[in-house]
Amino acid sequence: MTLNYKRGYALEWKTKKILEENDYMVLRSPASKSYSDLIAFDKKHKFLIQCKKTGTKGKSLYIYKLGDLVKAAKKYGAKPLLVYSFYYSPIYAKEIRTDSEILKADGKHIELEKLLKIGKMNEEFDDYIAR
Repeated sequence: MTLNYKRGYALEWKTKKILEENDYMVLRSPASKSYSDLIAFDKKHKFLIQCKKTGTKGKSLYIYKLGDLVKAAKKYGAKPLLVYSFYYSPIYAKEIRTDSEILKADGKHIELEKLLKIGKMNEEFDDYIAR
């Protein structure tokens, strides 16, 4: 098992745990190389989730080929969510709208857990997650 695979695997499991602690049902697609690593849903929200992790301190994440995730989420009425983490950073989340994303380690980020809690309390969840 390579170091990058271990990092990705650990991020998927931590993300799954956070989602389950926030009352989401979570399905994992291990080693599938598909557009979605996790599928999560509760009574109101559905997410198709791609997880990405960098192990290098201070680096940015350059993520490509997200178009299939966006298309599938639209087809199934879900939100396409990118869950990511930098070197020893918290776990962040962002709704995806395009085929690629560039995320700077020193940029503004929303922690996954905070995003989920806001969504549970606020009817304006769709507006907040899109920022």
